[in-house]
Amino acid sequence: MNSIVKRVLGIASAVFLSSISFGYSGGSGTTDAPYQIADADDLLELAADTGNYDKYFILTADIDLAGYSFTTAVIAPNTDDNSTVFTGTFNGNYHVISSLTIDTQGQNQGYLGLFGNIQSSTIKRLGLKNVSVTCGDESAYVGTLAGLNQGTIDQCYAKGAIHGGVSPQNLGGFVGASAGTVTNCHADVDVYAGASAQILGGFAGTAYGVLSNCYASGFVDSRASAGGFGGIIHPWFSLLLNCYFLSPGDGGGPNNGIGTLLSDSQMRQQSSFVGWDFQGSAADGEEEVWQMNGGYPVLAWQVPVGMRQLVVLSRYWQATGCISGQPCVIADWYDDNVIDTKDLALLVQSWLEPAIQTDYPKTEDNFETGDFTKLPWVQGGNAGWTIVSCSNVYDGLYSAKSGAIGHSQSSTLELTAAVSGKSEIVFAVKVSSESGFDKLDFYIDGSIRLMGLSGEYGWNEMRFSGFSDGVHTFKWSYSKDSSGIGGSDCAWIDNVRILRLEE
Repeated sequence: MNSIVKRVLGIASAVFLSSISFGYSGGSGTTDAPYQIADADDLLELAADTGNYDKYFILTADIDLAGYSFTTAVIAPNTDDNSTVFTGTFNGNYHVISSLTIDTQGQNQGYLGLFGNIQSSTIKRLGLKNVSVTCGDESAYVGTLAGLNQGTIDQCYAKGAIHGGVSPQNLGGFVGASAGTVTNCHADVDVYAGASAQILGGFAGTAYGVLSNCYASGFVDSRASAGGFGGIIHPWFSLLLNCYFLSPGDGGGPNNGIGTLLSDSQMRQQSSFVGWDFQGSAADGEEEVWQMNGGYPVLAWQVPVGMRQLVVLSRYWQATGCISGQPCVIADWYDDNVIDTKDLALLVQSWLEPAIQTDYPKTEDNFETGDFTKLPWVQGGNAGWTIVSCSNVYDGLYSAKSGAIGHSQSSTLELTAAVSGKSEIVFAVKVSSESGFDKLDFYIDGSIRLMGLSGEYGWNEMRFSGFSDGVHTFKWSYSKDSSGIGGSDCAWIDNVRILRLEE
């Protein structure tokens, strides 16, 4: 099956699905449960699902588009009145879309890229590799990530090539034109065009709005209004801050004064990138966005978590007072102001992942006070929970144990807490009971989230999300049926934490 037919069938399939429902690989399109894009089929669904262009999406795996060829932008392509825009949120989630091919077959299609036109939207943590865009003689607004950006793009990159026709305009290695905000992005995209082409840039054709901490390292044809970073810049509505491009003598684009020119050797030196937040130093910022990896800077998430982070952890091991502004804060992944085994556990858990999963324990109780005084716990049911110190402990010296109850009775423990931001609750649980009959249930705001945990269930951590700003009530209930007994006839919980999820 040739690529054009595959493309047509893919769109036809997506259109057919739109008449029923768009299930994707999960999610409901909200900020707490974004639609999950797991493969090329999901991406094609998103392409056709224009009615949900204002929703939330998350990439859950790398996607290879080899074998597909598009004649327009994949998402929010140009229409006659240019009314199709993407206004939602697309979280790349540290994943890569590779082998995107767009070829207009000589037609003057404009607004080309993975996204044609994005407006009031957010695109973040996404990589594009081996992108090829070929446009018509008079195409305009052509990029790899987006033809026109009127939203926010953060921590993304692109690699590939753009081939323009005789006289296209606004060709950029990353975006054709940017009227929004682009931060912490880089493009290694070669931009070629005919003799009458205008406004070419290694990063953006027209660079206006805000562009900060970005660089371009691709070749750019010397044409009218061409530059290694941007083709033209709006004189009144632009903020270009700490942006760089590779010198033409080293394979980059022409120097038209937009952005700062760096030679190949300078591109390989961290000190060349003024104001950037590099991994391993809190002096330039604590987000650890960039990393030197034996060549030009890359986003820290492009390099798997490994020895670099272990070295940082070792440097600040057992440091205290790790608050904002202190050097050790960059190793405080558990965010409790101390560098200890909790940070080490997060490093081990995240080993070879794109980024360290960071915990923010704004509300927590591991019951190490030996009682229920740390948080506003409320006992209920026929018998209250107790604090125990024995082998039935997940971490530390103490855990909470359900009360001693009879048949058809229950023992409950509740916690009501104010939550700020998108969060999850994490706790360790153990059960020893009559299998299938005496059980532990867990509720959030009255809705059951964990049902019927029974039998001999050893210590495991549970995680539940789907709640955001506001006051929420969490309840653990151990209950018995009308007869029978098994095991220790109880449940335990330990290490309860409400964590803010990293956006």
